[in-house]
Amino acid sequence: MTSYVDDEILEDFLIETSEILERLGDELLGFEKDPENSEILNSIFRGFHTIKGGAGFLGFSSLVNSCHKLEDIFNLLRQSQIKIDSGLMDLILQGSDYVNVIISALREGNEEPSQDDELIHKLNEYLLSCHEAGDQLVEKAMVDVEVAGEAFSDSDDAELEAMITASLSRREKKSSGLASVMESTEKSVISSDSLAETITEEEFEQLLDTLNAKKEDKQASTDMTEAPPQVTKVEKSQSAALAVTRKEKKPSTVKKADTTVRVDTRRLDDIMNLVGELVLSRNRLTALRDNFNDKKVIQAISNLDIVTADLQSAVMKTRMQPIKKVFGRFPRMIRDLSRSLNKEVDLVLLGEETDLDKNLVEELSDPLIHLIRNSVDHGIETPAEREKKGKHRVGKVVLSAEQEGDHILLKITDDGKGLDVEQLKIKALKKGIISDEKASTMTDSECFELIFMPGFSTKESVSDVSGRGVGMDVVKTRIAKLNGSIEIESTLAKGTNIVVKLPLTLAILPTLMVVVNGRKYALPLSIVNEIFELNTKKRSVVGGKDVILNRGKAPPLFFLKTWLSFDYMMIGREAKDEQVIMIQAGNQSIGFVVDQVIGQEEVVIKPLGVFLNGVTGLAGATITGDGNVALILDIPTMLRSRNYH
Repeated sequence: MTSYVDDEILEDFLIETSEILERLGDELLGFEKDPENSEILNSIFRGFHTIKGGAGFLGFSSLVNSCHKLEDIFNLLRQSQIKIDSGLMDLILQGSDYVNVIISALREGNEEPSQDDELIHKLNEYLLSCHEAGDQLVEKAMVDVEVAGEAFSDSDDAELEAMITASLSRREKKSSGLASVMESTEKSVISSDSLAETITEEEFEQLLDTLNAKKEDKQASTDMTEAPPQVTKVEKSQSAALAVTRKEKKPSTVKKADTTVRVDTRRLDDIMNLVGELVLSRNRLTALRDNFNDKKVIQAISNLDIVTADLQSAVMKTRMQPIKKVFGRFPRMIRDLSRSLNKEVDLVLLGEETDLDKNLVEELSDPLIHLIRNSVDHGIETPAEREKKGKHRVGKVVLSAEQEGDHILLKITDDGKGLDVEQLKIKALKKGIISDEKASTMTDSECFELIFMPGFSTKESVSDVSGRGVGMDVVKTRIAKLNGSIEIESTLAKGTNIVVKLPLTLAILPTLMVVVNGRKYALPLSIVNEIFELNTKKRSVVGGKDVILNRGKAPPLFFLKTWLSFDYMMIGREAKDEQVIMIQAGNQSIGFVVDQVIGQEEVVIKPLGVFLNGVTGLAGATITGDGNVALILDIPTMLRSRNYH
């Protein structure tokens, strides 16, 4: 076997194992809540069994040992010799975590980590205690068997063996297609075939266990004069093989050809970059279309416009992944967090199949972790506190996702204590974040925004979970970099609702092109609420700042040319046709004055050069339809740097 084939096999193993582990994460927690669900139990057993088999083939001893111990535990659970509880699940999850550690190391190209002796020791101790308890039960069962007499005659054994052979043959035939061998086997046991077809899987395993135990009893009876019968562990290879292939009986169907293929994500990125360049060329040709007098050329450009849009949409779909990739890690996090905080929390996941650009899926993990941890730590009360308030002792956190136009809405809702506006003001005043004058005029929405300020925390004491004043400001920064927004709604003693709004993709950005002092700039269209001419609205000055009266409110007003620090002679000079773009920043609207609004245009974000990289307020650059370069403004970062509060 060449190294190329070895690498290929290893890659397939890691991909398959990662998929199994992702599924096991949900199934383990599901089994803890529903321990009578044999379908989940068998699926977990098969998962660890499959990983162990692949690891054994590739020679990963630490992985084999860990999975083997976990497989033994679930085998005992399948045989109803033990029951699941929170302590046992903690041990199982530790083992599952270590399996993930090994796979992560192998995926990064590192050597297999050495065996976790402490974990293996814990697993061995637990299994030993189970076997000691099991031996006592077996001894009692042996006495019962002796009293009851032989359960089956030799002819019964023969019939039972024939039935089991027929059933195993039929299952193996379905899974492996060895028709010639299986046909002859089934003919020899046709009398028992109908009986084997009618029994359930559970009954079948009970019969198999009975046969194995009976054979073992016969073998042990030859040494009865020397010592009392000793029961040894019987390796049920047939039973294990059957468990792997256990499925509901379905009508025979012809296997369809594979309709999927694995593609390296780097190839998708390359294709997306090429489509981005095609979009820029399309924009350029569309802008030049009116300069042509030839109808055929105009028609060709129009057709190219349509095809490019369709191609862009198709490529975008190949990059989309269900947000379940992110949601799947939170049930385990909630379980561990609630146990450490002595709280009871139920996590509800909605809209897990909502698709999102794979890059956004990867970037969303950390912000959502902060938000959910805060909901559990800050929001949900202890069971005793909830019962005193007349609430159910188990708190609820709902994480949902839904698509709304070209955006996705993520909502984190809890039924906890809610945010206390007055307490938020007191905290902010102590830390010098706001002044007394500002505190007296702040709305509830503005108070909620305080939790995103650096160094702000509502926690009285620092813990491993929170209280250091870091996290929520990072969340807002990360969301802003994804061209998204975050809003908070909260009712004291009832709960809090956090809404994150994000574009479906980062690859191609819908923008609003504007002109400021003769230069073109692009603003993310997702944050634009409204556009109107400056001279159509009344203006005023409040607290030394310009405001504009719009729809019964007075949002602050800023001249973008001032913020972009142009020649001071231009600052404050107003053109006749200046326009105002209303921007949504958190829960507040802000007006920016520009010289001219050109219109909407889809652009491909290009990174800035070394001289402009890191400049506050700039997200990147793009090539516009007329062939010129336009800077893409990062309004949220610009607002934070200017401290518009």
